[in-house]
Amino acid sequence: PYTELVTPPGGLRTLSLQINLLSSEGLPDEAFESLTQLQHIYVAHNKLSVVPQFLPRSLRVADLAANQMTEIFPLTFGEKPELRSVYLHNNQLSNAGLPPDAFLGSEAITTLSLSGNRLSYLPPSLPPSLERLHLQDNLISKVPRGALSRQTQLRELYLQHNRLTDSGLDNTTFSKLYSLEYLDLSHNQLAEVPTGLPQALAILHLGRNRIWRVEGARLQGARGLRYLLLQHNALGRTGLPPG
Repeated sequence: PYTELVTPPGGLRTLSLQINLLSSEGLPDEAFESLTQLQHIYVAHNKLSVVPQFLPRSLRVADLAANQMTEIFPLTFGEKPELRSVYLHNNQLSNAGLPPDAFLGSEAITTLSLSGNRLSYLPPSLPPSLERLHLQDNLISKVPRGALSRQTQLRELYLQHNRLTDSGLDNTTFSKLYSLEYLDLSHNQLAEVPTGLPQALAILHLGRNRIWRVEGARLQGARGLRYLLLQHNALGRTGLPPG
């Protein structure tokens, strides 16, 4: 005789449904109600048009990349104190589909990927705990004033392949990012080096913009800068003045 061990549904820790044909109609909101201990969910590469309204409070990693999502809800990723990583890249999210309280109550998120969407400006109310923020390959032309004022732990910020111009940034855009080490602004429409760069910045990627002059004063704050990438810009004879 033997005893068969069966894990109750509520004890499931990891659920992988990636690379399938799941639509939002095939994944109802109540699908995860009983999974009270779920920590990792992988639903990337499906056909979801909206994110489920409710995910378990126990969640740590949520990967919903490469779907067709246009909208998420406040309690999809909000009120998740254990949530660390959220992957939403390669969807169809606009700013209208990303509510201001999307991450309210989830103060432990360190990695957020929103690259490859349809965002036109940097979303407000991002988690203050972020260490890596991926926003490349969007339609971003502006970072609203104060949008990055609470992200003092952010170390990597990816904004390449957007539509940023000088008017879309100001001298406070990056000034509060005291931990920032890597900033990628390549493949945009900047004519000047941004002001207010943080002291901890080590790598600044400005390749493939429209920069015609590098003023020394704009780099003075970034005392830890080790790599300044300026390839494929419009620098002429006077582009790098003495000092």
